[in-house]
Amino acid sequence: MPLGLKLYLATASRSEDRRQSEPVRSEAVRLARPAGRLVWFHISSNEQISPIKQLISELAERMDQTSFLITTPIGTTENLHLQNICDQPCIDLATPAESPKEIAAFLDHWLPDIVIWSGSSLRPALLVATHAHNIPMIMVNACKTAYFDFKMRWKNSVIDSLLKLYSKLFACDGNTANLLIRQGADKESTYINGALDQNQPASYFNDGERDVMAEIIGPRPIWFATKINTDEIEIIISAHKEASKKSHRLLLIISLKHADQENELAEKLHNNGWIVAQQSLDQQPDENVQVFIVGIEEEPELWLRLSSVCFLGNSLNSNAIGTAPYQAAALGSAIMHGPFVTSYQSYYKKLESAGATHMVETAADLTLGVQKLLAPDIAAKMAHAGWEVSISGAVATQTVLDYIINTLDELEQV
Repeated sequence: MPLGLKLYLATASRSEDRRQSEPVRSEAVRLARPAGRLVWFHISSNEQISPIKQLISELAERMDQTSFLITTPIGTTENLHLQNICDQPCIDLATPAESPKEIAAFLDHWLPDIVIWSGSSLRPALLVATHAHNIPMIMVNACKTAYFDFKMRWKNSVIDSLLKLYSKLFACDGNTANLLIRQGADKESTYINGALDQNQPASYFNDGERDVMAEIIGPRPIWFATKINTDEIEIIISAHKEASKKSHRLLLIISLKHADQENELAEKLHNNGWIVAQQSLDQQPDENVQVFIVGIEEEPELWLRLSSVCFLGNSLNSNAIGTAPYQAAALGSAIMHGPFVTSYQSYYKKLESAGATHMVETAADLTLGVQKLLAPDIAAKMAHAGWEVSISGAVATQTVLDYIINTLDELEQV
């Protein structure tokens, strides 16, 4: 064990000793462990959530007697709603702190059969303890070099030691694979696999509902702005006003990031002369409606299927983190977005490289974007490019899925 890692673990233990009067966080050990096989997934960042949901969904179909434990760093995301994607137990917990005592309690309680570590952010104490418990560790969807979310002395030697603990590493591309090997990953254990499938398992969708809504809307041009923050509303409405001058009877379907602002937006638009309808009031977007406000609780599949063009919000201001683009790409909608998409940066870059997205920064940019993308040939070309990106991870997902199942089968035979 390198000196840097020894010092890190010693410091963690001393810090723990100084906090002996504080109780160990017990959330992780209050819940009962499901009987039978338990697969532990660690999700290191927001952009790893969707591919892991997809992986869990497919793994659950092939291994119906398996339960799942999912850990995420505190503050990574909101509720993952994992029970919506499979029938087996899916337990969502905060990752244990880098505390030897807390980690030991976590591992002794849950006794996972295997851990699937999604992404290349490393947690030294957790990885060392997991390896010491003889739990196979697999890194998947590594799209960047290994790193820490905190300062670390002798970082290079620590990373080298930790990467050698993984029995298999699946890298998103050849460059990342080579860099991981240079950081210390075993060459024979590092596999160039491509990025995992990012399409979240679709909830039930009623095609009849789409047909009814399409008949209500008629042949009008539509664009869909979703997950819109308060400070983005003026830009969206301004762009809609200007774009409507060239696109007769253009309809804006909009969902806000915060549902409690819907009535306020509807009243403001009405006072400014817009004809508005609200889904929450059971109103319909008939031929006279100019803005149709839909609820954030509803799945966006319907509106993405109806709209050839969408704008993904929470992306126009410097404090924004972006909106997941996976579903829009998979459902064939040409995508516009702002410059601030840090939580999904790697996937937006893939879409950009494929010509599937259009980035905007101002109301004028958005106006031109809407006008440009409403052209059927341009929207269709972008939508097809996005769809191709969305399905490119299917083979990568199946490769990882097969490896997990084979590993678990081998463990049962020991």
